[in-house]
This record gives sequence, C-alpha cells and structure tokens, in this order.
Amino acid sequence: IVDQIKKYSWHTVILVGGDFDKTNHSFPYFPTSANAAESVAGQHFENCYILLKGSRSMQMEKIIEVMK
Repeated sequence: IVDQIKKYSWHTVILVGGDFDKTNHSFPYFPTSANAAESVAGQHFENCYILLKGSRSMQMEKIIEVMK
C-alpha cells in the first residue's frame, strides 16, 4: 500500500495501524485511529476530499467523528 501511495502526489497522507510501523515511509503514522483523530481534531477542512481506507477493526470512523 505504501508503494502505491508513493506513486501519486497527495497533499497529505496519514497512515494508521501497527503494520505501517514496520514499513519504510516518511508519512505521518499513528498506531490507532484514536491517535489519528486526536491529530486532526480542531483542524478546518474545506473544499477537500478525504479518503479513509481501513478494516472495520481499525474503527476509522473515529477520525470522521472529530471532523464534524
């Protein structure tokens, strides 16, 4: 997945989950979705697209909840 992400010019990438700790990348990384949610909480998102990809066990909705 990291190799695929690196192929494109993304504005921002945040990786979540223990498996990403084992890969070589320069993206911000958080071990849990709760940690990632803390990072984006309070930021203002306007005129942007947000793509979240994760297994149900990662509870990625926690990130969306703090963006409302």
